[in-house]
Amino acid sequence: MEYEELLKENERLKSENEALLLEIKTCRDDLNRQIAVMTSIKKDIRRYEVQLNSLKTENAEFKKKFAMIENNPIGRFALKIYRWLKEMMRRRG
Repeated sequence: MEYEELLKENERLKSENEALLLEIKTCRDDLNRQIAVMTSIKKDIRRYEVQLNSLKTENAEFKKKFAMIENNPIGRFALKIYRWLKEMMRRRG
């Protein structure tokens, strides 16, 4: 009787071990997928940082050019005309 109980217990433990092994494999696969996603996200972040720095530089250049236009009397007059024409076009429809 004791031998049969030990065999049953052994079979139960084997099946439990197989189930746990399957769960571990599933977790490992999930972890590998998460690592792949995080790696992709890191690449995207680096690319966006480069784009952001480029846009910041471009914005600073445009601000400098606009400041040169605004500081010039002819430039201020040209801006007034531009804004007036823009408003006329907006009203026109």
